[in-house]
Amino acid sequence: MTQHWDGRRGDGHSGRVYSVAFSPDGFQLATGAVDKKAKVWDTRTGACLRCYSGHTDLVNSVAFSPDGKLIASASDDFTSHIWTADTSQGRIASYRHDTEVLSLAFAGHGQTLATGSGKGSIHLWDLTAHEE
Repeated sequence: MTQHWDGRRGDGHSGRVYSVAFSPDGFQLATGAVDKKAKVWDTRTGACLRCYSGHTDLVNSVAFSPDGKLIASASDDFTSHIWTADTSQGRIASYRHDTEVLSLAFAGHGQTLATGSGKGSIHLWDLTAHEE
């Protein structure tokens, strides 16, 4: 089955999509875009399930935690955010960087987030202690 979501739809992104990531069960797709938002989509219907607002610049990367309970987003606004996956109001942590955040990934156990920056640095964040 093939799905196509047109960004010109009312619930779509208003510009370039820079990152996509499947949830562990494959039923959801997270996206990050130039419109400063991360969104979660139902892969079966194409419906937008959640929209995460909080970045002040484009979203370069998104990722689901291994258990699917968290979503991380990375932005040109020098931050990465951790959101609860079950609600659009669920930002639980923000991490400040010294430059734009271009990429991110959860460790296999989901308690550590790795971020890559525009200056070539890599940061590891302890999600239980909320520190680097």
